Amino acid sequence: MDAERERIERARAKNLAYIRQQDEQQASQAADELLSSVLTSPAAQSSAKRSTGNSSVYITGLSTYMACRQLEGVCSKIGKVRRVKFYKDERGGLKVEYRGSCGRTCLDLPSRSIILKHIWDPLEGSDAAFLDELEDDMRAECGKHGAVEHVQIVADGSVVVRFVELKTAVVCLKVMNGRWFAGRQIEAQFDQSTTEDPGDPDTKVEAFLASLGE
Repeated sequence: MDAERERIERARAKNLAYIRQQDEQQASQAADELLSSVLTSPAAQSSAKRSTGNSSVYITGLSTYMACRQLEGVCSKIGKVRRVKFYKDERGGLKVEYRGSCGRTCLDLPSRSIILKHIWDPLEGSDAAFLDELEDDMRAECGKHGAVEHVQIVADGSVVVRFVELKTAVVCLKVMNGRWFAGRQIEAQFDQSTTEDPGDPDTKVEAFLASLGE
């Protein structure tokens, strides 16, 4: 009898471990699909105004509340989670409704070029020597994060820095965004006129989080 009970307990533990593994895989897959849909959405590519309509996302196939909570953590990086509701399907499994809103008008698509705003004041008037020195300073500072391909001083007070590799542009954006320079706070963002597909998933997620200021 004891041997039979032990066999049943081992089988039960094995089944629970299998269910948890499946939940983690499904949660990860659902999160990847959700991130991908945000990054490639028409709203993001067209820089449209934020929608005030339905902001719910329905995700099915997660069989434990723990997996649902893990997915909620990923969703919170996309925007404010207003509520998470759990439903049972016709077979007794869990459904999840994620209701949230994106914290920005749209999410920047990744680019090897980043725009650094509020670097200098065009109203103060600047000669060629100042602009040359500013270009050298930006190349040196941004070059700490990777090889710089080109630096462009823009008349509106911004500077566009193009990197050889996308991953170094992502790192520089995260470092420079919010920093202070000459008494002005820098706002960094990807150049939406030169976007590209990161290719590998890790760089895509890093670029996505950088666009959120994470």
